Amino acid sequence: MAGDVFGNGMLLSKNLRLVAAFNHRHIFIDPTPDAATSYVERKRLFELPRSNWTDYNAKLMSKGSGIYERSAKVIKLTAEARAALGTDITEATPDELIRIILKAPVDLLWNGGIGTYVKATTENNEQVGDRANTALRINGRELRCKIVGEGGNLGFTQRGRIEFARSGGRINTDAIDNSGGVDCSDHEVNIKIALGKAVEAKRLTLPKRNVLLKKMTEEVSDLVLLDNRLQTQAISIAETQGHEMLDTAEQLIHQLEAEKFLNREVEYLPDAKQFAELRAARVGLTRPEIAVLLAYAKMALSRDLKESNLLDSPYFENDLLRYFPKEMQKTYSGDIKSHRLRREIVATMVTNSIVNRAGFSFAHSLMRATGLGAADIAQAYIATRDAFGLRELWAEIEALDGKVTAALQSQLFTAVNQFIEHSCRWFLSHVPQPMKLDTVMERYAAGIRTIRQNAESVMTETLHKSYLANVAELEAQAIPSALAATIAQLELLASACDIIDIASATKRSVQDVGSTYFELGAQLKLGWLRRSAIRITAENYWQRLAVKSLVVELYQAQRRLTLDAIQRYGKRKGDPALLWVQERDDAMVRYLGFVDEIRTQPTLDYSMLIVALRQVQWIISQ
Repeated sequence: MAGDVFGNGMLLSKNLRLVAAFNHRHIFIDPTPDAATSYVERKRLFELPRSNWTDYNAKLMSKGSGIYERSAKVIKLTAEARAALGTDITEATPDELIRIILKAPVDLLWNGGIGTYVKATTENNEQVGDRANTALRINGRELRCKIVGEGGNLGFTQRGRIEFARSGGRINTDAIDNSGGVDCSDHEVNIKIALGKAVEAKRLTLPKRNVLLKKMTEEVSDLVLLDNRLQTQAISIAETQGHEMLDTAEQLIHQLEAEKFLNREVEYLPDAKQFAELRAARVGLTRPEIAVLLAYAKMALSRDLKESNLLDSPYFENDLLRYFPKEMQKTYSGDIKSHRLRREIVATMVTNSIVNRAGFSFAHSLMRATGLGAADIAQAYIATRDAFGLRELWAEIEALDGKVTAALQSQLFTAVNQFIEHSCRWFLSHVPQPMKLDTVMERYAAGIRTIRQNAESVMTETLHKSYLANVAELEAQAIPSALAATIAQLELLASACDIIDIASATKRSVQDVGSTYFELGAQLKLGWLRRSAIRITAENYWQRLAVKSLVVELYQAQRRLTLDAIQRYGKRKGDPALLWVQERDDAMVRYLGFVDEIRTQPTLDYSMLIVALRQVQWIISQ
């Protein structure tokens, strides 16, 4: 509209009420527009070969509205315009009026044009550049809108974005808000490369290719929107974790700086002193800062994956095919599989899946904790995603859009991410590296399905009560029963691969081993010890790492305990778990007395749980 570069953003919702707009020639004010009527009129303007705001039908505008020339010396504001813009000023120059518009108390400020209009208080206009708009520019903390959408580039300085976000506003970066266009171009090029092979082989004519391209337009749009929705969703989830993400964020920055891959000063990321101040205030990074880290995490992970042999594995053909529309997957799968940019596409798909789903610090943190490479981490993630059917679980959570709060959705995604981290650590420590994904799936996928299908039957009475309570709590928050059950099962599924390994080693059914495993866990209160460890408030990375190691050791103890009980008592009549406990009656009395003692403490700390772990290890050795 009126030559705005990304004015079509105002046509993406029929519920938008455009209160004010400006470009290089005009200022448009419509204090209380009718959503339906104004949408139709904006669409009419957009579809004209050329248009200006003066082409807008003034009869459709609300009381007190006006379309003003920016060449005017002064513009008088009606009472209705003053109310809509939140100002007492009765008249203003065009530049003054634009600054008032930028500060208006509205839901959305949409940048659809060219120019930098918002900076930080700490910046001067010379630092910003863009002298053409110096007279219009305001500071981030002066904005009163709730959300900023950057359809154009460089509408804000990065410091301006951060200042607005620190003041409570919601904003990403122009790169994030504009990434759909780049993604769409990538899809177009890669689709044409694949179809070009079919055209060269005369399996497809050029006219029929063009018909196919048009037919696939909406699906390509859906693929692009999915990529970009998941990207902003990842930013939102990271934002909800607040100051807890600071350590891993700082470590990622240090690592990328050491590799000469990132310059934090150029990207306006916090230095050591600023990180310390954020920790002291218990405040996390802003969305613009998270957006930058997310972008660098993707670039670094994609770079590392391209240097490995992982991308050549036939296992990733499914990820490759998912990049393309279903029509192409069905008819031109051979052309897709032999795509000359196959490795780059697979790297993009795997990287996006990891970073969008598990977070910007996930891969780096696991590499640091395990000493393994990006390809190893990626395979552990893919094994977890596919063996546990996480795509279906994510889809169920995303289907709650508009039905539950965004905060609750983030909690559900975070619960899944915690499970992903645990499962990846398990695969990295129990499966020979480099991992063979086909072998892993063959060994574990069926057993995981069996455990899920028989989840309640293998639970102890205490675990079952806890499970039902968790389900009821989720259902009370409007979570569908099936999804509530799946989320509540994550604690049980964290042990699935241990149970499958024991079943394989002892030649017993997964259900039988599961029953013994959970009964022994209940007898020794191992689930309670793990949950207590997870609830400990860790103040820094090393404390969090120590707690995670403690939880892992408790899982390993339960694995060893179960294997020992089945090997010793599996051929006797009765439950191996109960037989194991009965033959250690005196030791169990002392052990449970110790657990009861620490359960009465007002607070638990790491040292108490370390002693508890040693007690567990002692009783296993009896």
